[in-house]
Amino acid sequence: MRTTRARLSIMQTIAIVVVALLGTAFSLVNLWSGGVGIGSEPSGGSPSVSSPRQYEIDATLDPLTRTVRGQSTLSLTNDKSASFTSLFFHLYPNAFAQVETTPAPVSAYDRGFQPGGIAVFQVTVDGQLTPSEIKGTQLRVDLPAPIKPGQTVRLQMRWTLTVPPAAYRFGSKDGTFMLGNWYPVLAVWDDQGWHLDEYAKIGDPFFSEVADYRVRLCVPTYEVVAATGVLEQEEILNSQTKRLTFKAERVRDFALVVSPDLQVATVLVGQTTVRSYFYPAHRAAGLAALTTAAQALDYYSQRFGEYPYQQFSLVEVPMEGFAGMEYPQLTMLSHRQYPGAGTVGDWAALIAHEVAHQWWYGLVGNDQFAEPWLDEALAVYSAQGFMRDVLSWPVSGGTTVTGKAKYNSDRQRVGQPLSAFRNQRDYFTYIYNQGAQVWAELERGVGRELTDQILRQYWHQYRYRNATTRNLLEVANSEAGRDLTDFFPLVSPAPVSQVNEVVPQVVPESVAVQPASNSQTQETKPAGPDLVIKNLTLLNYRERSRLVIQVANLGNEPAGEFQIIAEESTNGRRWAKIISSLAPGKTYTYSLDGPFSLGRIMVDAEDQVKEADENNNVREYQSIDYP
Repeated sequence: MRTTRARLSIMQTIAIVVVALLGTAFSLVNLWSGGVGIGSEPSGGSPSVSSPRQYEIDATLDPLTRTVRGQSTLSLTNDKSASFTSLFFHLYPNAFAQVETTPAPVSAYDRGFQPGGIAVFQVTVDGQLTPSEIKGTQLRVDLPAPIKPGQTVRLQMRWTLTVPPAAYRFGSKDGTFMLGNWYPVLAVWDDQGWHLDEYAKIGDPFFSEVADYRVRLCVPTYEVVAATGVLEQEEILNSQTKRLTFKAERVRDFALVVSPDLQVATVLVGQTTVRSYFYPAHRAAGLAALTTAAQALDYYSQRFGEYPYQQFSLVEVPMEGFAGMEYPQLTMLSHRQYPGAGTVGDWAALIAHEVAHQWWYGLVGNDQFAEPWLDEALAVYSAQGFMRDVLSWPVSGGTTVTGKAKYNSDRQRVGQPLSAFRNQRDYFTYIYNQGAQVWAELERGVGRELTDQILRQYWHQYRYRNATTRNLLEVANSEAGRDLTDFFPLVSPAPVSQVNEVVPQVVPESVAVQPASNSQTQETKPAGPDLVIKNLTLLNYRERSRLVIQVANLGNEPAGEFQIIAEESTNGRRWAKIISSLAPGKTYTYSLDGPFSLGRIMVDAEDQVKEADENNNVREYQSIDYP
């Protein structure tokens, strides 16, 4: 055991490092090794309105047997317009009961598949034993009497959870327990009925409503626990066991990570304590994560709306299949992302993406099975803004728009449900990449100021609620004072003939230099080839910049060999690109690195192609500085 003097010395050293990293915007609260560390939580900053759904969970974790014995009580006030004769709960852990149904990849089971799951032993409603039935990941509870609108019932169930030995968002490995989607949670009922989608093997197939939680967890005294909510109480029950009580208000899920090996650093951002949990060998990356998370939390609070909770945690976990996984007030980050990640770049983009989910999924909820684009695309787009505005860095890496995918309208579309995607690659391509392009196009079309206004109103109107794409469009149209439906391809999809192919070597388009001309949006194809500069983007980062040029053939005939020239007006420098041919309805995208500040792009500069319209072959670019 470290002495107090040694511990203070370590804390002081780390404090200097973290404060140097964070500057004066944030203040260091504490850093310690082992334990939960109650410290002094800031007052306020947490939702004060009670939810019609209130969970109390008492659970005991036995790390040796990988089991959790639990009892959960749901106080439910019927806030719907209908009466209910039965209730449905998701038992997500049962997806891990068979090798055929587990969503965890093979790499998560380093010792071969072993099952996990949850068994519910007893269900009572207002103290009366109630019939229940389990079918896979669904639990149906038949009520002794209908629950009428406005009526409150108290439903209690006992259960035993078996945690699989899997490096996953629900699983355990090397003594670390990842408890995501681990307890019986009430399914969502709306005007479409009960949402009872299965645990898909792609994406995040979850959908829930906000609730208040009080969770009492018994664990060995040596365990470090990261959780949704704030720690209300820590009790030492005996020499081997402690009980931790967590409270979280108006959150749509409750997640835990339990490990004896984690260290934690904290920093205060406004009224929110930000924590970074990491393994000792990855201290530098853990502190870098803390820096970025604190910056992102502050940035999103100012741009979209204030983060209302008292705490937010990043937790390093052994996790395969995902770089990061979001839960309310807590994000799991794969251990594979940590070594050597103590600098900006892909690491910062990942963290920015996961922090953005606290707004898009955490506060503004959506059906992540039916409309996964709503939260994922906004998380990507928000992270792009953070990388550009705060870090002056281009968006790149795992959870960002890479632009290296084809967008074919005869296959999956941005607005499709998880069940429409055959694999993770297609899901990532359309939900993340093309979904973020919806927002990039909107920003190009209506401007950054109006786009931010739309998102602020969307956040304000639907925080603590679930939203749909139609809800989002209603907000957008109201704020813009006009119909913006055409900016959302999932609502008004383009015909097959209008969908363009994006070739490799595309970088994210984050700054629109010039809006598209009318000729680029025409529906009738002109006779012969018609070359246009469809999109022109200037990316600035540090002392470098990148031009992203997208040329399209809007005609009905192929264009033969032609030349594209970029000309910088400040020094007269020119870059030439020869394109051998471009089929009708297709695009070609490429990028140039330079410095660029002011100039123009000329397509078919040597007049090699006889075009239907030669008045749309030049576009100008100019560097834009954002405040």
